Order: sequence, then C-alpha cells, then structure tokens
Amino acid sequence: MQPQKTTLRFNLESLIAALFFIALMIPYISYKGRGDVLLFILFFVWLTAVVLRKDQFYKIWYTLSFRKFELVFLFVFFLVTLYNYFFITTTSKAFQFTLMPVTYFFIMVMDAYYFRMAPQYKLSIFFLIITALGMQAAISIPYVFKSDDMVSRMYTAGELEGAALENALKNGVGSANLYACLAGIFFLGIGMLSKFYNKKIKIVVLISLLLILFSLVASSYSISLVMLLTGGLIFLLRADWKKIKGKYVFISVLFLIGLGVFYNSFLANSQVIEPIERKIQLIKDGNLREDGRMDLATVSMKTFLNNPFFGVGVPEWGLEKQVGEHMSWIDFAAHYGLFGFLPFILFLIVLFRRNYKFYFRSSRSNIYATSCLVGFSIFILANCIDPLIFDAPMIITLLFFYTSMFNWGNKPLANKTF
Repeated sequence: MQPQKTTLRFNLESLIAALFFIALMIPYISYKGRGDVLLFILFFVWLTAVVLRKDQFYKIWYTLSFRKFELVFLFVFFLVTLYNYFFITTTSKAFQFTLMPVTYFFIMVMDAYYFRMAPQYKLSIFFLIITALGMQAAISIPYVFKSDDMVSRMYTAGELEGAALENALKNGVGSANLYACLAGIFFLGIGMLSKFYNKKIKIVVLISLLLILFSLVASSYSISLVMLLTGGLIFLLRADWKKIKGKYVFISVLFLIGLGVFYNSFLANSQVIEPIERKIQLIKDGNLREDGRMDLATVSMKTFLNNPFFGVGVPEWGLEKQVGEHMSWIDFAAHYGLFGFLPFILFLIVLFRRNYKFYFRSSRSNIYATSCLVGFSIFILANCIDPLIFDAPMIITLLFFYTSMFNWGNKPLANKTF
C-alpha cells in the first residue's frame, strides 16, 4: 500500500486537505487565520466533503479501528490535558497543549481516509505542500539577506509585534521549530521525488526542495543544521552503494560545489551566518558551553522529580523557573507527571512499532522508507533540543507520512474489504 510511481490526481477533498496542511505549515496563513480557528474550520469542511460521498464516514472509522491502540493512548492523553486545563492551570498555554492531541487525531482521520484512496491523491497533496513551502522559501531568502535585523531569531524569541510581526510573516520568515521540521520535509521530498513520472512536476518539486534547503541553511539555526546533518548521515548509512549510479555521485558533487559558491558569495560576510560561525569557533577553541539550555533542562528534571506522578501542570509562557521549555521529553513529564505523560509515550511507541519493519527491513534502495526513518528520527532528536511535539509541520509529516498506514505494507489490511 505504499505510494507508487504515478501522476497527480485531485478532487475536492484532496484540495481542501492540502489547504488544511498548508495553512498549518505556513506561519503567515496561520497568523491571518487565527491559528486553531482556521484549523477547525478547514478540517470540518474537509470532513463534510468526505461525508457527502456515499459510505465514506463509516469506512473512515472502520479503517481507524486498525489504529485502536494509538487512538486509546491518544484519547487518554487528551483527557489528561483537558483535566489539567480545567482543574490545575487554566492558562492559554495549557489550552494550546489540550488542542495538540486533537490535531493529532484530525491528521490520523485524514490518513485513514487517504489510505483507502488511490496513492495519486496523497502524492498530489504532498506536491501542493512542497510547492507552497518552496514558494515561502523563495520569498524569505532575499528578505532575510536584505534585513538589517535577525528577524527570524526575533520572531522565535517573541520580540516581533504588530506590523513588524505581520511584515516578517508575510515575507516568509519562520521560527526555529519550523526550520527544524523543514529538515525532515527536505529528506521526505527526496524520498518522494522518484514517485513522479512527469518531468515538469519533478522539476518543480526539485526546485522547491533546493529553495527549502537554502532557506534552512540561511536560517542559521543550529537545531535545523544538526537535523539536516543527522538526516544526511542516516541516508549514507542506509544507502545501497552497489546501486548508486555514477551520475548521482556527480550531481551530488556539483551540488556541494554549488553550496560552497553560495556560501562564499552570500553568506560568508553576512550577519545571518554569524551565530553559526561563532559556535564553530567556540568548538575549535574548546569553549562551547550550552549552560543555558542545560540549566533549563535541569529545572524541568527537578520539577519532575519533585512531582513525579502528576506534575505541576502547564504554567504560562515565559515561566522557565518551573519548566525549562527546551526539551520536550523532560518538559512534558514535568507538566503532567509520569502518569499523565505515559499515555503519549506509549502512543509514540506504538507508532514506531507499526513502522519498524518498514524502516529497517525495506530494501536499501527504497529511498522513501529511508526518508520516513529520517523524519521519525528527527522528530525524536529535535524534541531533545526544542519543543516540537505540538508544532503543526512536525505533527503533519509524522502522522501523514513518516508513520502513515501506507507504510504498513499488506498486513494486517490485505484481506480486509472497505
């Protein structure tokens, strides 16, 4: 049931689904759509379009029954977040965390629907997503270079407001978390590239991937570059070197040369790359210290150890004295305690177990399987540095691609009728 080589195919539901994903991934659209409000509107518009098709509503729920364990653990975690919001810490941040498992559920419903559809529809959705992200990157690159301020870092730190914030988002600026997610999406695009027959479509996807890569490098965030290097390392370890053709090696060498030229021409004397160069120099000198980030992780760990079973709830943004907010696996344990966070951990374990054979027993020539393994690895590792558990681009790719039902192969669904 994995996506096969094919051409694009659209219908009303796939266009709405693509708009749903794009609205969650593009910061400016999410900002203008008031974030979660647009999310709920688009999902229920999509669900209405699906329900209007004969028997589709029943078939979605029947297909979801194969994910019963994931859904049970996710529902229990949702109840934990709901209880926390109403009875422990009624903050805007707690409310956002309550909506997180709802977003997970929405995307699982959409994945169940497209599992039964021809793979062309899912590939078409991916094509629209990657094209939209490529357009955002094309807009952001010149803006970032021309700007006198580190607008992306200011946006991530919450230092932009009003007209300045809207102008930055309009020009394609994203947060550190978005660029970390783009590292996984870049490798997913490489895995998907061979699925398209049409050369023009393939060129559009390739151009979009290059623009995403350049915007990721230009962002200068350590986390995005580390995730990019991590994904590249996994690809190298999983590569079937016997089947790699000389032309691909040649193209890769040319690409690396192009990156070098790009760096020397645009980045070498730019303030954009200055934070990375400063860290590299500190590493060379042996003086690099991440005390601030480690101190925040220590704060979360102490909070968890002092409240191991039920946590302290979800305080408002900026209260790092209770929860450090830089390492999700410790932060969420501090928020909800072991009993509260355990259902979500079990949810992720089941997702991984479902896809284990696909990740590690697929042929080494299956680049799509490797790209999904890279994406899942980035999800796990990136949340050790920054909180991406509730970031829409990461949730979408995790559930709709990296751990999709498409990856399960022929079992347990081969003998089922819909």
